[in-house]
Amino acid sequence: VSTIFKIGSKLDAGNYRPVTMLPIVSKVIERIAHQQLFGFLSELSGLNEVRSQSGFRKAHSTQTSLHRV
Repeated sequence: VSTIFKIGSKLDAGNYRPVTMLPIVSKVIERIAHQQLFGFLSELSGLNEVRSQSGFRKAHSTQTSLHRV
């Protein structure tokens, strides 16, 4: 984790934001694991059948929920 200065006094710790520097290999592995796990859960537990769940799903948003209401 590295810190990047935002604005204001450099003595105030609140004026810095943390930025993680992850290696590209870990990002690729994380993406592959996510795709496999989400695909597995979608088929077995029927995530596609849950109509009221819009959070953390691709192509779903608060607008999707509002349209249903």
